[in-house]
Amino acid sequence: MADAALRQLDRDLPRNDMRSPALIAKQKMAARQTRPVRPRASETLHVAFSGPVADGLRRQAVARGESPQVLAAALLAKLLETDMANDLIGEGRAEFEAVGQGRRPFGEAGYLTLRQCAVIHLVGMHADDDGWCRMSMYALTALLRHETKMLVPNVLTAMEARGIMVRGRRIGRGAPTPWALTPVGKAIFEVLAGEAE
Repeated sequence: MADAALRQLDRDLPRNDMRSPALIAKQKMAARQTRPVRPRASETLHVAFSGPVADGLRRQAVARGESPQVLAAALLAKLLETDMANDLIGEGRAEFEAVGQGRRPFGEAGYLTLRQCAVIHLVGMHADDDGWCRMSMYALTALLRHETKMLVPNVLTAMEARGIMVRGRRIGRGAPTPWALTPVGKAIFEVLAGEAE
């Protein structure tokens, strides 16, 4: 009777693990490797539409009696489901179709559009030995096909405000305003020039 009571008490006591620490670590590692890997939750992606795309999306949504956001999500889901992106855009890059949307990160300079990169590349390519580009706005714009005459002045002014370019003083009446790349601008130009080779 006393032995049975002791065995019952013994059963309820916590057992000391008799395995070696190395064996415990090995078994824990094996257990981790055999666990199924849970798929990571997708990161949320926010997209903004502007100009004619936003207007067209709103018109279509109103005609269908839906919100523009729901319609945009449904259209994109259908496109991805049927893999039509390559059929619609072809071999070209999407940033040429979505003007102003194809922004690239350049460290401390922030994100730049394809057109901004083009103007930085032009200024860097046509700079004299002293680092100043003395081409007129008209001449720079002529090198960019299918662009409006205000593109280059607007980009240069925006790049000056962001510390990527610096404006020089005009020498003489009718002479173009010289522009030069700052150290940040030169770093961007080196990346763009390397890609153009």
